[in-house]
Amino acid sequence: MDRIKITEYKTRGGMNVGAAFEKLYNDILKGDTDEAVSTAFDLYRTSPVMLEELWKQLETAAVCAVGLAEPGALAYVYNLRCICYHTEPYMPDAGGMQALSFIQAIRYLCACEKEPSLEAEIKRVRDSCQAGVYAEIPDFAKDHHNHAGRELGHTPLDFLYPDGGSRVVPEAEGAEPYKKRLIELLTPIYGGEHPRPFRSDAYNHFYEMESPHGLNLELLQSAFQKSIRRALEREALMLAYEAFISGSEMEAYLWERIVIMSVEDIGMGEPECSRFMYAYCRVKDQFADRPEERLGLLMQAVRILCSCPKERGTELIKGILVQECKNGDRK
Repeated sequence: MDRIKITEYKTRGGMNVGAAFEKLYNDILKGDTDEAVSTAFDLYRTSPVMLEELWKQLETAAVCAVGLAEPGALAYVYNLRCICYHTEPYMPDAGGMQALSFIQAIRYLCACEKEPSLEAEIKRVRDSCQAGVYAEIPDFAKDHHNHAGRELGHTPLDFLYPDGGSRVVPEAEGAEPYKKRLIELLTPIYGGEHPRPFRSDAYNHFYEMESPHGLNLELLQSAFQKSIRRALEREALMLAYEAFISGSEMEAYLWERIVIMSVEDIGMGEPECSRFMYAYCRVKDQFADRPEERLGLLMQAVRILCSCPKERGTELIKGILVQECKNGDRK
């Protein structure tokens, strides 16, 4: 059922559905648990469709109302949503586990500190684009992973240097010994007096595509990840928006990369980050027909990644193991 049509209906208790959802959101924002729970229970008793919309509203509140005050709020609500639909069938007059799940989610959201700045950040990005200020590709986006970087002679070795593509801000402790070991393995190949140029047979078809404002999409992908690594939030948000308006394929790429970054770049800097980002990625599928909600999820995910301490030890350990196998040091 279309969301616009849903808002024309009445709840079982006689309230306009659109007004009920607005009240629910505002009560969560104010932390009024009793009022929020009462409205939610009325929606729940109305129909299974209302229950589905209720969960979407709670997820929206976790992202837009709680926001960065509790980066794990969406993951917490998403987990309760999964419990709701994997325990008991819809039995509104009996209540049961489905009711327990959304009541707990509301109590949690109401208790959280609130940080509703996401909407203002999205508006800032849009206003910039409307004023003719678009995302830019920084020089550090060019490395051995893309055509432009390989043409400049970049290799996996200089990627590891202090100002290379792997630079992270803020950097948590733990990865330095692994970085040192991988540099030792790569130096005989790409360093010294006779360095080997890096060659790659990998092909990225985004290399032949441009964004609406003329940015090469392969470089846009690289700039997006490296801006997040360096905690350049405003730049990363501009790049995310440019990628988002470039079409569904780029949007899908961003979500795949966000989950990868939570493991590859954040790592032990914030071990919970992968759980947070996986929840964001799953929840965005519930809003397949609502681009505004998907954009909000994307932008908030970027802000969380930028704010996390970063520790690339997991990626470096993998690189060491792969190179040792290539060198014949492992069977």
